[in-house]
Amino acid sequence: MLMNNLDPEVAERPDDPVVYGGTGRAARSWEAFDAIVATLTDLEDDETLLVQSGKPVGVLRTNPWAPRVLPGQLQPGSATGRRGRSSASSRPRV
Repeated sequence: MLMNNLDPEVAERPDDPVVYGGTGRAARSWEAFDAIVATLTDLEDDETLLVQSGKPVGVLRTNPWAPRVLPGQLQPGSATGRRGRSSASSRPRV
């Protein structure tokens, strides 16, 4: 779905990662877009990508029924006390 929204044959502005609204973005930049795609490609069945402000910020250990992507405003492990892998000091694994 992410790539379809930026396909040159159907996108309104395929050179710009904006896919909806005036401020909504698929990614902050093309570098962030590439990192999101690479991370999603490498996700295990029990992992979820955390995206904040249009860039990937971490991969969380979840479960096979969890969403593949979550917005960064959520606090991982707030209900269980468990924390996922964070990329605050490093880029998400790709």
